[in-house]
Amino acid sequence: MLADEGKPEAEFYLATCYREGYGPKNGGKDFSKAFYWMRRAAEHGYAFAMNDTGYYFEYGIGTEKSIEDACYWYEKAGEAGDASGYSNLGRIYYLGEGGCINYDKALATTVKLPEWDMQEVSINSP
Repeated sequence: MLADEGKPEAEFYLATCYREGYGPKNGGKDFSKAFYWMRRAAEHGYAFAMNDTGYYFEYGIGTEKSIEDACYWYEKAGEAGDASGYSNLGRIYYLGEGGCINYDKALATTVKLPEWDMQEVSINSP
């Protein structure tokens, strides 16, 4: 299987199948496996998986909730070219999720967004 070979796109799509319940064998949603494969794809440099890994951490999907880890992955996603990562990171700073509002960081993060076509930016993916 391509995902077992470390192919990030295959890991990403396998994670999506587990999340949506299209599971490879018996079906049914498995958020733990979805998180495992999504994080692997993120660690292998797949920008969309970085944003989704941030989402999983932010909401505790298949893993323990961690705003700190969510911010880490959202920033990595933005740096890798997924504008949704910067959008989500700015939202966290603006709303003060995780305990502190930081408008300076929110502005600094979202000011990077005009580089992208805003129609492609979705807040809170998957």
